[in-house]
Amino acid sequence: MVTGSPTTLLQEGYYDSDRNQYTCGQSVTNGAREPTFNQLDVRVERTWTFDAWMFSAYLDVQNVYNALNPEATIYDYRCRDAQPIRGVPVLPVLGLRGLF
Repeated sequence: MVTGSPTTLLQEGYYDSDRNQYTCGQSVTNGAREPTFNQLDVRVERTWTFDAWMFSAYLDVQNVYNALNPEATIYDYRCRDAQPIRGVPVLPVLGLRGLF
């Protein structure tokens, strides 16, 4: 488990009619943290050794228990609502490798 990255929270914005856009206010720089992050990765590998080369096969599974880890926060255009950007779901990777 890892504590969240430092972040600067945005405050509700105001409408700037000269630029035709909302401008968001900021709180203290790095004054808050993203929620905690945890993830379990597993790797199984098997290597066969021959006279002149080696062959490996592996299965690598990231985020085994499918934790919904928030990696960043995205705000709406007025900075009123915030939604987390989630990380990778369960990601299995099967690989083969030959070394000569």
